[in-house]
Amino acid sequence: MIGLSFYDIPIPFSLSVLRKLTPVNPLIVNYHVVSDKRLSHIEYLYNFRTITGFKEDIEFFCKYYIPIGMHDLLNHIKNNAKLPENSFIITFDDGFREVYDIVLPILLEYNISATAFLTTNFIDNKELGYPNKKSLLISEINKLKDSALNVKLISFLEKNNISGTSVKQAILRIPYVKRYLLDEIAQLINVDFIEFLQENKPYLTSLQVNELIKEGITIGSHSIDHARFSELSTDDQIFQAIESTRLIQKFFDINYKIFAFPYTDIHISKLFYEKTKDEFDITFGTQGMLRDSISNNIQRVNVEKFKHPSLKTMKSHYSRKIFFGLLGKDLIVRSKSQESQQNI
Repeated sequence: MIGLSFYDIPIPFSLSVLRKLTPVNPLIVNYHVVSDKRLSHIEYLYNFRTITGFKEDIEFFCKYYIPIGMHDLLNHIKNNAKLPENSFIITFDDGFREVYDIVLPILLEYNISATAFLTTNFIDNKELGYPNKKSLLISEINKLKDSALNVKLISFLEKNNISGTSVKQAILRIPYVKRYLLDEIAQLINVDFIEFLQENKPYLTSLQVNELIKEGITIGSHSIDHARFSELSTDDQIFQAIESTRLIQKFFDINYKIFAFPYTDIHISKLFYEKTKDEFDITFGTQGMLRDSISNNIQRVNVEKFKHPSLKTMKSHYSRKIFFGLLGKDLIVRSKSQESQQNI
């Protein structure tokens, strides 16, 4: 993507100038986890903030923006209630236990709220997500340092039409539809996913989620099992989104309906939104500050991705939006079918 270059170059303008040139309100920022530990089920998937790094983010956002909660955004969407200028909302995806253990105390310390989007099959550690299986397997394979095993695994994956220049790359390329291969690899290297779940409990429990709600954290759905929606039919996308949202409402007795797409909403078609227009109050993507032709689908800024400090990250996102705007491409236009998307 053209916009990626903005994350690695110096931006000569101040944040205040960039915000005036392209105001975004509210700004919605996105994380997955905060930890000082090495997390084997996450480390090969994406970067994440340390505790100190996350606190620095909070102090930055509270300095330059006004914190609001998801209920404020819902009131804005439903009743056209005015939002404070330069407001921001924090969100977390996937439902990792660190949201309760680490993030919540920090939020309470700074007196701000957040929203956690939960993958329903992961609640209470019932199932280890297939992306997390990938990371855990890569971690264990790296520990073994067995070249013969690597050759065996590459051969096994190639027989299943999965290629890569390394075992790591090949495993990361395993699609959702072939996620069963991860269980077969686990057997080959004696990794027990159930044992990992029982010993590490990587996800939030129902009790922890209820405690989060009591402390003012709002919750939403993030699909049933974190499927990559670009690999699903529109009907399967709709089922994953609606069913997970209904389960979240039922389990935790909430009266709002919010959904965040796993991975990305880039290939979500106009048809999806037409068929689900009464099912969600708001849906969320991960395409930074771009506007969306679907008014109730709101894009979020990933803060973790490039490990940059918040100021550099935000300046890069504003610059990217300005650049796309100059090209007339800062509006996401949904195609009728999911094969393509214009103006990205």
